[in-house]
Amino acid sequence: MVFLKIFDNVHETNKTIIGGDKINMVIERESFILQKIYEKKRVKVNELAEALKVTPETIRKDLTEMEDKNLLKRVHGGAVALTYFKSMEPIYSKRSVEQIDAKQTIASEVAKDILPGETIIVDNGSTCYEFAKSIIGIPGLTVITPSVKVALLLSESATISVFLLGGWLRPTEPSTKGDVTLSTLKDFHVNKTILSSAGVSAEFGLTEYLEEDVVIKRQAMECAEKVIVIADHTKFDLAALITVVPIEEVDEIYVDSKVDDEKLAPIKDKGVLVIKAKDEDNDPQNMDKSKKE
Repeated sequence: MVFLKIFDNVHETNKTIIGGDKINMVIERESFILQKIYEKKRVKVNELAEALKVTPETIRKDLTEMEDKNLLKRVHGGAVALTYFKSMEPIYSKRSVEQIDAKQTIASEVAKDILPGETIIVDNGSTCYEFAKSIIGIPGLTVITPSVKVALLLSESATISVFLLGGWLRPTEPSTKGDVTLSTLKDFHVNKTILSSAGVSAEFGLTEYLEEDVVIKRQAMECAEKVIVIADHTKFDLAALITVVPIEEVDEIYVDSKVDDEKLAPIKDKGVLVIKAKDEDNDPQNMDKSKKE
């Protein structure tokens, strides 16, 4: 196990620094911290201090020393796993088949928020593609999208008008990018923008891997009366390279039922409406909507 190997490294490192009871206390704290990092991907100073019955200053020192050993990454108020930050996006063909049930559940729930006759921007990405499948039966829609897959899918519907944004075609994903895409998008005013996101958190906001995606998402948000983000539970365990916008600039976030409430609470505290779509179909009791009053 990776965790056990890391723990052995901690033990060996500490043996060369201190001895006796002190080494045991440090090992115990670091073991506890690593276990929490392994389980939750992120830990907070105050929570660790309370659980371990030590001062926050002691925990901060522990976290700093553990970061020096390349065991975790310090962030404001705590620390995250080294895998929390990612600089490269998985390929589309791989993403399109991962968490498919969660994506379809989210997509079906978001589709309930789309009214006949509305004009919407639909982002690229595998979750947005599942969303596009869910709106095929809604009449009178106008959909603007940089996604070639979304455009081709919706073009088969006789009741939906589709505008595919022009620009350079991305070699790694079937979507358009560049100055032409961005400048064309600026001319539109829409009811809703449906965005995907590589990472979602209260601290880092919406995050993405590529600057070319970031600028298009920002503009798509500027065009809309309402901004809706759709993200499965895996997006709450990491932060990608670049912040698109702070989380409070989003109106609604749709998630699946596997997202821990403790990860959603800080987002709700920012005033964002979070809608948790449950796995069970067509049961109004299985949808949790909450917003800071």
